[in-house]
Amino acid sequence: MWRLEGSAPPPAGTSPALMGGHRRKGRGKGGDERRGHLNLSRQRLGDEAIPSLRRRIEILRPVQLRRLDLSNCQLPDGVGRSVSQLLVDMRAPIQVLHLHRNRLGDGCAEGLARLIRERDHRLAELHLSHNRITHVGAMKLVLAIAAASHQINGDLVPRYPSLEVEGAEGHSLPLWVRLEHNEVEASLRGAQHLESWARSA
Repeated sequence: MWRLEGSAPPPAGTSPALMGGHRRKGRGKGGDERRGHLNLSRQRLGDEAIPSLRRRIEILRPVQLRRLDLSNCQLPDGVGRSVSQLLVDMRAPIQVLHLHRNRLGDGCAEGLARLIRERDHRLAELHLSHNRITHVGAMKLVLAIAAASHQINGDLVPRYPSLEVEGAEGHSLPLWVRLEHNEVEASLRGAQHLESWARSA
């Protein structure tokens, strides 16, 4: 395993993929960092991995990070929220964020909503399928997308859908969010049943 010269040893259990800061080639663990892609899929990551993830992004340089894959990492909700906050703090211009097949809930969804509202760059894809997000977290994401805006020629305009101009033509670019296989419908049905029961009581 590899670490930065002079840096402290990593915490016990730190994923080898988080230590390989100079790996550049391949589509597996590590990804193609020359193109701003960081792939840590299928690594078991906990709170102790956040400082290592920060160092890995710093090695890549935050301004170059375009795609981050943390799918299938068994991320609990709190760690997902910490990842969201890390991306807010580092102002990385991520376009594609893979967080599917984890254990993320409404706390992470709230952190991602903040990322969507506060970031300066357009997010193109947000993959959140196969998690534990309820209708509460889903609504926070929808409201954040609707509220996101930026300045163009002094005017405040919606960020989504954004307009990409090619030559004399332009077309709208949406933000694709995948939320299937979460707890959105089940939690919404439960809330509706509770409201119905409260009204009849």
